[in-house]
Amino acid sequence: MTLTISIKDKSTNLENSGHQMMHGRFSPIIAASDKTPVTKHMGGLKMHPLFLTIGNIQGDVRVKVMSHAWQCTAFMPIPTFIVNSNFQTLLQSCLWHKCIDLVCSNLKIMGHKLDVRFKSHHKCTGVRHFSEHQDIQHTIVLMLWGIASSGFICAVQAMIDFIDLAQNPLPSESSIASMTQALQDFHDNKQAILDTEARQGKSGAKDDFFIPKLELMQSFARAISHVGTLMQWTADDPLINAIVMEDEEITSTETDPAFAWVSNANQAAQLHLQALRPIHNHFLKGILSDNAQIAFNVNMKADHSRLDMSQLQSLYNISDFYHALHLYVTRNGCILPGQLSFNTWMKFRIQLHSTFHACRIMPSHQIHAEPPSSNFLRGNCDVVLFNQRVNGGSHVAQVQTIFQPTLPKGSRAQVTKCLSQPLVYIQLFDFVMSGSKPSMGMWIVR
Repeated sequence: MTLTISIKDKSTNLENSGHQMMHGRFSPIIAASDKTPVTKHMGGLKMHPLFLTIGNIQGDVRVKVMSHAWQCTAFMPIPTFIVNSNFQTLLQSCLWHKCIDLVCSNLKIMGHKLDVRFKSHHKCTGVRHFSEHQDIQHTIVLMLWGIASSGFICAVQAMIDFIDLAQNPLPSESSIASMTQALQDFHDNKQAILDTEARQGKSGAKDDFFIPKLELMQSFARAISHVGTLMQWTADDPLINAIVMEDEEITSTETDPAFAWVSNANQAAQLHLQALRPIHNHFLKGILSDNAQIAFNVNMKADHSRLDMSQLQSLYNISDFYHALHLYVTRNGCILPGQLSFNTWMKFRIQLHSTFHACRIMPSHQIHAEPPSSNFLRGNCDVVLFNQRVNGGSHVAQVQTIFQPTLPKGSRAQVTKCLSQPLVYIQLFDFVMSGSKPSMGMWIVR
């Protein structure tokens, strides 16, 4: 029996920047295993060897015995189970597969690396209108880093950029030019996807990109230039842009096609329809930023109440919390009270206005700041991008805790103004490289 397994081989390459980066190649691993009699009429000794070779070796060379292209890796056990004969073959097969898993465990690690990276992410919350594959779209480029080649990543990134730019509600000449360039970048790098056999069909790997939707994308720039942005409605049946009824002409497309379809659905079907979750306006009662462009919201009830300083530092594993809080209070011209307790939350919501329509409120996003636990040894914390008022510029940080200082019960003192609302403790990331990754526009932080 012969098996063929595609395995990614890691190799290191020193970039011009002097940093050691990870690249990879895909190499097919071929395994062969068969039970072989060793002696006859002298005990009937049998052996079950497992041989491995690589598919990069030409077939005519690999089949020659003198080439020594096959490596004997292990000998499989050949047990006889004391069970009913109907179960003998089943148990032997289970044992064989278990042995294969043990012998090839290192080979299978890289094949599952991408899946492990995605499983380590917590589910995106607060964005109900995104489906799972669209959630993956937000992080797929970062997850491919160190696993796929730069050409592979560039092709994926270019396609995601094209999809985002094609849905720009206010297209301009520059955005259309960027969209056209993104599609060209995909075609320039798509061969890297074919080389790794990642383009799969029903019968296996395919060596082409004959996809009708790709051909359709060639006309997007011309269509947007003539008629404006593409419609923001789904094209999935039955929510189509024009509702066609039997023996009737096509109805007007000026209304929301979802409403048009609902109006034509029978009463029984309408009972099973669910609308999108309404957007809650946190600008009405939430905490506003200085420029009133961002709203924050936390629950009335904290997840942890009245923790003292040492309990908070221990729970969130933040040894310099007191120093950071004292520095914050001093910079704001306040005095840190002697006795303080803290309420903490494990999540909050942040809401922004639309970049393209200033009067439109976007759906809120939920930011996690969960302390270390058995499931998340370093905590379950989200990363945010923010602008600093003093020095300016954008920064990347991880939100480690959400807290609000409180005074002990019965105290007549008042909390200073700078401590009167919930605060966040963040951990800044440093940029490892001064510039972006060549040809990919990505920055590395730690």
